[in-house]
Amino acid sequence: MKPLYSLFIIFITISFNSCKLSSTPKSQENTGIYTSNIDTAFAKKEKLNIAIFYNTTDYYVYQGITKGFQYDLANKLAKYLKLDLNIKYINPNLKYLFNELGKGNCDIAAMNLTYTQERQKKIKFSEPLFSTKIILLQNKNNKPIRNLQDLNKKTIFIVKDASSKNLLNKIKDSLKIKFRIVEMPQPVSFEDLLYSVNSNKIKLTVLDGNLINAHKNTMKNLNDSLVLSNKVNISWAMSKRQATLTSKINNWIKHIKENGELNFLYNKYFKNIPHHSNYVQKYAIITNNNISQFDKLFKHEAQKIKWDWRLLAAIAFEESGFDPNAESSFGAFGLMQIMPETASQYYIKDYFRPDSNIVAARKFLSYLDKFFAKYPIKNSERIKFILASYNAGPGHIIDAMRLANKYKKNEYIWDDNVDYYIKNKSKALYYKDPLSRNGYCDGKQAYNYVKNVLSTYKNYKNINL
Repeated sequence: MKPLYSLFIIFITISFNSCKLSSTPKSQENTGIYTSNIDTAFAKKEKLNIAIFYNTTDYYVYQGITKGFQYDLANKLAKYLKLDLNIKYINPNLKYLFNELGKGNCDIAAMNLTYTQERQKKIKFSEPLFSTKIILLQNKNNKPIRNLQDLNKKTIFIVKDASSKNLLNKIKDSLKIKFRIVEMPQPVSFEDLLYSVNSNKIKLTVLDGNLINAHKNTMKNLNDSLVLSNKVNISWAMSKRQATLTSKINNWIKHIKENGELNFLYNKYFKNIPHHSNYVQKYAIITNNNISQFDKLFKHEAQKIKWDWRLLAAIAFEESGFDPNAESSFGAFGLMQIMPETASQYYIKDYFRPDSNIVAARKFLSYLDKFFAKYPIKNSERIKFILASYNAGPGHIIDAMRLANKYKKNEYIWDDNVDYYIKNKSKALYYKDPLSRNGYCDGKQAYNYVKNVLSTYKNYKNINL
C-alpha cells in the first residue's frame, strides 16, 4: 500500500460540492418494501452474498486466521439462514455498491453504515446493530481544537463517500466558517486515516467512535475529545426489494441482542482491547498483505506446479495452523502434516523442516493433480478431488466416484455428487458395497476438509495480494 501522505499533493486541490444533511428518522419500519422476483429468488439461494471492508476490525486475516466484527456477524447470520457465506465485494466504492444492492446483485453490505436520506433512496437499512459517536480525531501532540469555531481554515481528511461529509457541511453552514474537506480515494481506508493521525502525517479526520475505541489503547497519540455527534445508529444495508431478507435480518438482530451474542462481539472488537496489544504489528501485516511467516516458501514451491501459493497456505493452515512442529496422533508431522511414508517416497529425510515439509506436500499434490487429470473433470472441480485425496487418500475418493456413478450421480462433479458418498462412507451401506474397494472411511473429515480449505483460500485471495 502506498503511504497515505504520498496521495495528499494529488488530492489537496480538489474541491467538493456541499450536501444537505438529513437526520435519522425515529424508526425504520418495513414500510415501502415490496416483494419482487429478486426477493422470491432469495428463498432459493444457497449463498449469502455480502460486501465488506478489509481492515483490522471488520474483516482480516491475521496469522492465517480469518477474523473481524463484521465477518463474525455475517458468519453467524449465514448459519442462522442456513446459507453459505460468500464475500462478493471487498472494499467497494460505496456508490457502486449501493447500486449493486439496488439491483439485487449483492445481498448485504456488512459495514459500519450510518443512515442518510440520500442512501435511503437506494437501499434499506437494517435495525441498528449499535449506536456510536462521531469524533473529530486529532493528534494529542498538536495544539488541540477544543470547539467547532477552531475548525476555521483547517483541513479535514475523510474517506470518500463517508456520511461524515454531510455533518461537516452542516457545521460549515451553521457556523459560517470555512474549512477544507478532502475526500481520500480508495484504497485509503478509515484505518489509514486513523494511523496517519496517530503518526501526525495528517492533522484531522472524522471517524466513528467505536472504530477509534478499537485502537486508542495501542495508538497512544490519539485525541478523541471533540464529539461532533453524540449518537448515530450503525446498521447494515440491503436491497429495498428483498423484504423477506430484511425481515429475517431484523429478527436475527433482535435475537443476538437478546442472547448477548452481539454484545459479546462488540466488546471483543471495540471495547476489551488489551493495552499491550500487537495492533501496530497487525496493521503492518495486513496492509503488507502477509499471511504467515512461511509465505516465501509457499510462493517458491507453488510456482513449480503453477498453483496459487495462497492455496498451499490454506492447506497448511487447515493442517497445522502454521505450526511447524505440529504432530498428529497418526504420525503426520509439520506444516503440511506429512506422513513419514510420503516423505520417504519422495526421498525427503528432513521433512521435519518447514521448507522440506512443504516440498513433500508440493510433490504429493502434484502427483494427485496428475492422477485426477486423466479423468474428464473440469479444472475448477479437480482441486476438490485433490484436496479430499490429500486428506483421505485417493483410493477412498475413487470409491466415492464409483458409488456416485452407481446411484446415477455425476462421478466427475464434487458438490452434491461425489462429496455425498465420501461424506457417508462411514455407513455400512456404502463402505460394504463391493465398489468400495478401500473399505471404511470417516469421510466427514474429508468432506469438511475440502470446504474449510477452499473457504480459507477464498479469504486469503481477498487480501488482494
